[in-house]
Amino acid sequence: MSTTHHIQLCAADEIQPDSARGFSSTQTGASYEIFVVHKLGRYYGYINSCPHTGAPLEWMPDQFLSLDGEHIQCSLHGARFTIDQGTCIHGPCLGQGLSTIEITVQDGYICWQQPATAKVSNADALGD
Repeated sequence: MSTTHHIQLCAADEIQPDSARGFSSTQTGASYEIFVVHKLGRYYGYINSCPHTGAPLEWMPDQFLSLDGEHIQCSLHGARFTIDQGTCIHGPCLGQGLSTIEITVQDGYICWQQPATAKVSNADALGD
């Protein structure tokens, strides 16, 4: 039986529609850089790491979206990713995707449901 770490990130109303917010979390001895996008009433969570280089995606704190707000955009090479699935649709990592995380809203708070046995690859586990 696997367990899940329930990690409360922020109040749901702290992430405005058509915006994103980054978070740092230390769990089970590893540090994680993640972000949540609020689009069309839903919340989408990803590891903050471009599949091309492993670099963080934002160009300034909490600036993960393209200027038109329609895509997640990597600040390093301009790769664009769909918000709902994290699939690269433009740039050097075309067809690759961001690593998703499970996000829920519970009692008005955005929560990360991190599996206790999760193995996160690339630059996802920054404490290695």
